[in-house]
Amino acid sequence: MAITYTLQITELQVLPRYEGHDDIVCAVRWHYAGTDGDLTMGVAGTTPLDMTLGCNVTPLADIPESTVMSWVQRDTDLSVWSVAQQQIADWFREQYAQSAVSVAPPWAA
Repeated sequence: MAITYTLQITELQVLPRYEGHDDIVCAVRWHYAGTDGDLTMGVAGTTPLDMTLGCNVTPLADIPESTVMSWVQRDTDLSVWSVAQQQIADWFREQYAQSAVSVAPPWAA
């Protein structure tokens, strides 16, 4: 079965004051999960945002998830996603490689 990957934003790290603005997001914590059938495995990380890009200042309460996702995609090195996918795929391989072993019930000695 193919692994389906999803990215979820779990926390925003905010500077109380930055260049004359209040509550500016400076980093994003995320969870990247792979699902294959009934099994799910994930990795977590934090992406510091590039504050030099002069992004539009948006009040914290009004920032849409899609904007934060775009920041994470923009500022996370592509190798992070490759490594995460490899870790998740390896975990699934280990789970599927295990074989059940038949044993007698403990009361049937």
